[in-house]
Amino acid sequence: PTRVFGSSSVDIEGIVIAPRARTWMNKIDVSQHVRYRSVKALAGDDSVVNYDGFDVMSGCHHITIDDVFVRATDDVLSIKHHPTSPVYWCSKAPISDITFSNAITWNHRGGGIIRIGPETIGSSIERVTIRNMEVIHHDSGAVFEIRTVDGVRISDIVYDGVRIESASRPIFQFDMGDWYKVGSQYGHVTNLYFRDIAVQGDAKQGMIRGANAQHGFADIYFNNVCWNGEVMKAGRQVVAGAGVTIGADARPVRDASPPQVLDATALITDPAEKSARVYVRFSEPVDRDTAEQPANVEQP
Repeated sequence: PTRVFGSSSVDIEGIVIAPRARTWMNKIDVSQHVRYRSVKALAGDDSVVNYDGFDVMSGCHHITIDDVFVRATDDVLSIKHHPTSPVYWCSKAPISDITFSNAITWNHRGGGIIRIGPETIGSSIERVTIRNMEVIHHDSGAVFEIRTVDGVRISDIVYDGVRIESASRPIFQFDMGDWYKVGSQYGHVTNLYFRDIAVQGDAKQGMIRGANAQHGFADIYFNNVCWNGEVMKAGRQVVAGAGVTIGADARPVRDASPPQVLDATALITDPAEKSARVYVRFSEPVDRDTAEQPANVEQP
């Protein structure tokens, strides 16, 4: 398994993770600008729960998990704070700017596919994007799960381009949970966007349920969410309970601020040809293939 703790500017690429002892397969804690790419995470024992695929924990910002295959016997991706983080103050540090993209996922026995919030005692989780994901097996929990407690604010969550095959479990499970509850204040969730979601199979009805008008799920937007080719209908494929407001469209505001260059390092690759490779670190994740095209590089 991999462990990234208290780190910045970390790239992990092209590895296969297949642990044989019960463990979270990839854990990221109080770290920034971490990228996983072309990684396979394979649970080692189908009979054992707790093989999480990726756990993004307290104090994490600008985390990119791209082009991955995850076969988990618990959560495929879990984003949360946790009372047992190594340093207690880390448990309450905000989490933001998490991208999980171009993924093929398999969930078995426990947990769910994308789980945000359970076990959280921190202040906020913001700007999470799930883009271009295939769910090829799902027999536990929900595909999209958000549970919030102890005053945590969760906002700006985008699910964009998700295809779910042979679904038999709920697609949505949003509520005010009580995992590791240490206070009496329920949290609040705003701005959830669902775009181009295709569900195949006999998926069970989902539930979105808040505690009350002040502590619930506000501004949920659905655009082209289909069950076996039929556009989703509130009350049929999803039941909205107390403290829930659902909009009619789901066009999230795109990021209009360009990434900023933090630093650049040139390494000479061929002294005779006077050529060099330049490594550039940006303020936010960028698409590597696009960024490396000469036409997209501004010449001095």
